[in-house]
Amino acid sequence: MLKNLNTKDLAYRRWERDRFLKKDFPFYIELSKNRSDYINKNIRFQREFWEISYIPDSSGERIVNDRVYQYFPGAVMLTHPNAKATYCFDEPLMECYNLLFDFRLVEEELSNIQDEFGFCSIFKEDCSFKERDSMYMMKIDNEMKVLIHSIYREFTRKDANYRTFIRLSLIKLLILMMRKSAERGFSMTTDEIIDYVNNFLEHNFREEFSLQRLSRRIGISACYLSKLYSKKNGTTITARLKQIRLESAKSELEHSNMPIIDICYHSGFNDLSYFYRSFRKRFEMCPGNVSRPVK
Repeated sequence: MLKNLNTKDLAYRRWERDRFLKKDFPFYIELSKNRSDYINKNIRFQREFWEISYIPDSSGERIVNDRVYQYFPGAVMLTHPNAKATYCFDEPLMECYNLLFDFRLVEEELSNIQDEFGFCSIFKEDCSFKERDSMYMMKIDNEMKVLIHSIYREFTRKDANYRTFIRLSLIKLLILMMRKSAERGFSMTTDEIIDYVNNFLEHNFREEFSLQRLSRRIGISACYLSKLYSKKNGTTITARLKQIRLESAKSELEHSNMPIIDICYHSGFNDLSYFYRSFRKRFEMCPGNVSRPVK
């Protein structure tokens, strides 16, 4: 369950990267015991690194920016560095495994994996997620739990090749979370569905679009998805996609000397005549009349 929160008159603290992460191995894990007099709704923490949190036994609220998420025993969360976040709980202590890392530690491997639900788009520098989407939260399964315990043990013992073990295990953990996130699509709220569709379009507009494939990813029918999106946004998914493609084409015309036909296809259009008609209708000018950079 999500709800808005008034963020007026809050205190903010920043956790710096160098406090936890070494330059030659930017990873850290701890089992923290958080006190409610230090971690509470009146204080927000922002980090200079990514964080995976696993809460074994407690329940309460995870506050991220101006949104409140209900967490539960067995919750595992991935939090973006831009998030101003904290916890609110009733117990005197809340135990939590915190895995802190620099994305460069896993960047090469994650860039090559198949990501059918867009989980890894949160790691992109141009990520268009709204602030409230700066976190993934899901129910941990046994495989993820064993993996986190193994990472904690390796980091504590520092046996031979422990860094390689941890890096590969972290990659595996993120892949498992990605799969879990795909399953979660079947229980997304309306706002989450709309945000997901918009994010998908903005990151995949150059590719051939299929409403059927997109609806299957989310776990609802194409007809229902279309009605949901139109009712919420006042426009259709395909209209929004065309708008994104046209805005991209105009930007490329203004900032590059690429031939118009190449810009047409690079922006996701597959018909030059249709591109010209759509561009003229949207911007009241032909693509050839756009001011181009001086060569």
